[in-house]
Amino acid sequence: MRNKKIKAPGMPALIVAIVLGAVSIPALLISTDPNLSRKVFILVLGAVFALGVGVVQFLSYALRSERGKQEYRDKWATRALFHSLLMIAVSDGKLTDEDVSYIKKVYSKTFNKNIDEKEIFKIADQIYSNPKVFLKDIKLYSNRIEPLMREHIIKSCIRLADERKDVDSLSKDIKKLAKNLFIKTEFLDTELMKLK
Repeated sequence: MRNKKIKAPGMPALIVAIVLGAVSIPALLISTDPNLSRKVFILVLGAVFALGVGVVQFLSYALRSERGKQEYRDKWATRALFHSLLMIAVSDGKLTDEDVSYIKKVYSKTFNKNIDEKEIFKIADQIYSNPKVFLKDIKLYSNRIEPLMREHIIKSCIRLADERKDVDSLSKDIKKLAKNLFIKTEFLDTELMKLK
């Protein structure tokens, strides 16, 4: 499952800092209006803050050992796989024993560790109550997950839908997940076509 082509952590914050800095610093230098200068200064402070966040995030990842970097990627991958499978399992409001068994099996096979059944039911309730929060959450950290792992997550979700004999009605949820994991449409369509 290793494919090191992932975006460096901190890049979104660094991009925000560059954009804010490019707009605000020249405006601050040429402004003669004190009121406008104060407002623009707030943007400069925002750029400095974003730069600081980006540098800290980038260095906290870049200075890790190879093992540390892999552990970092695995941390986000385990979370994404677990939450994605649960989103598909609880989309109709029912979490069956077969769903729980499948989730435990895939999780164990992928990461070589077990997941507690109580944790499955606890997170399932949270996802069922507010799935949009979890979808947004996945979108925010998906760039920390290797592309091959993101594809594995989607394949596992499709297999879960297939085991439930519910691919047609769950395909909408799978497509939302795929979009938030930045999976190419062609890949998703190919995987869904395999079931037809």
